[in-house]
Amino acid sequence: MNANALAARPSFLSPVTLARVSLIACALGAVACGGGAKTEAQTPASLAGAQDAPPATGAPVAGPGGSQFAQSDAPSVNAPEAANRPKMNAAAQQAYSAGLSAFQAGDLVGAKTQFQRAADADASAYQAQYSLGVVQERLGSKSAALAAYRASYGIVKDYEPAITAYALLLARTGDVGEAEDFLNRQRAILPASAAVLAAMAEVKSIAKDSSAAQQLAQEALKKNPDYRPAMVTLARDHYRNRRLDLALYALTAILDGYGPENPPRDKDNAEALNLRGLIYKEQGRRKEAFNDFKRATELRPDLIEA
Repeated sequence: MNANALAARPSFLSPVTLARVSLIACALGAVACGGGAKTEAQTPASLAGAQDAPPATGAPVAGPGGSQFAQSDAPSVNAPEAANRPKMNAAAQQAYSAGLSAFQAGDLVGAKTQFQRAADADASAYQAQYSLGVVQERLGSKSAALAAYRASYGIVKDYEPAITAYALLLARTGDVGEAEDFLNRQRAILPASAAVLAAMAEVKSIAKDSSAAQQLAQEALKKNPDYRPAMVTLARDHYRNRRLDLALYALTAILDGYGPENPPRDKDNAEALNLRGLIYKEQGRRKEAFNDFKRATELRPDLIEA
């Protein structure tokens, strides 16, 4: 088996499962096995129709300490949360909470207004700036979204949700080179960040460099073996490159596990459920697809595609 085939294997599976994945990959010719075949992170146009739907940017429902919905505020490496993360003042927190409620109700314009009020009320409200960027992105305002993301990671230099959202918005809208340059600079600043590596993997997947995408995602998992976005990136890149069996193996590891020695890594991962639903839909497995889409929307009401 050549290097491309080895790189394609999900690194968070056991050796037995990895062997199974490799055998299927060779049998289907999805990954080159002794030959020269080549070929997440996402651009809506990189594959036809809904086959390449981007994962939803994490966005709000209030959590402890004002944390983001579908996004962890904690660093992606096993380290204490940075001490440079200021708390919002009372006025900003009130507006921010109102913005979260408006977002949850589907009122993007109202959410934008409230998040802007929070940012205006407190110059250090980095979470409000990030959430404002999410809403601006969903409203189709690229420049305003990028500005809000920049403001967020400008306040907290290692705020990974804003860093990755900034890069992925650039990449999804055609500025792949700029996204790569930005993430390379961030990697030099945050060499331990699994999130930056996973974002780099997504950008490489957009650029149709599947080998680099798989390698970077696995590097992210070496930094943090429990980093779910990197796991989903592995599966999403296989999906985009029509390696559906490999994608399903990776998704099974995330959602169902492979027995007592390999329990599910994140059984309630809405993006993984949505992706598996897309594969099942494509394969004509309507009931299974419906179940996954239904569960994904229960977990993430903001996951519009599901």
